[in-house]
Order: sequence, then C-alpha cells, then structure tokens
Amino acid sequence: RVKQIRAQIETSTSDYDMEVGLILPSKRPAGQGTIQAGSLPGGRVITLTHLGGYERIAERYLEMKRWAVEHNLEIDKAPWGVYRITSLQQPDPRRWETDLYYLVV
Repeated sequence: RVKQIRAQIETSTSDYDMEVGLILPSKRPAGQGTIQAGSLPGGRVITLTHLGGYERIAERYLEMKRWAVEHNLEIDKAPWGVYRITSLQQPDPRRWETDLYYLVV
C-alpha cells in the first residue's frame, strides 16, 4: 500500500499554491514545521498522459478543462500531475511522461 505526502508552497509573488508530493510506503508520517502530511482526494478523475517536455503542460490542462465542459463534467479547480518519466530517468525530454489529473466533483 502506498501513501503520498505533500508540501504546500506559498509565495507572495504567485497567484497559486503548489504542492509537492512523494510516494511513501504504508503509514503516512505526521508533518513537522512547514511540512504537512496530506493525501490526494479519492473519486472519479479525468486523466491525460502528456508525452514530452513540460513547456506544453499548461495547454494540456486547458484541453482537459475543455473536454470536461464538452462532456458536462464539473471538475475541481486544482489539478495534479504525476511525473512518471523525468530527466532523472531519461535525458531526452521527448521521452518524458507525465500523468495529469482533475478530480470530477
């Protein structure tokens, strides 16, 4: 069984909050200081696998929003991504894989 821990990062120069997550085995540890333990929401999602570098990920999220509207689905405002293949595993950005998600509400 795998749990996820996330850290929320807030900056005064940003219009959004960013959470960074790590997949951890089994029991979720308690947060300390500015790091808080959390988990991803359960439920139905729409998902898209983005292949390639990150410069077009914002466009992919917009495509997902349009798809949700076309299919009469209301989605949460906060999407998330799982970076499956990154520069750590593959130096060629054309081979990177990122799974993008929106929770259906």
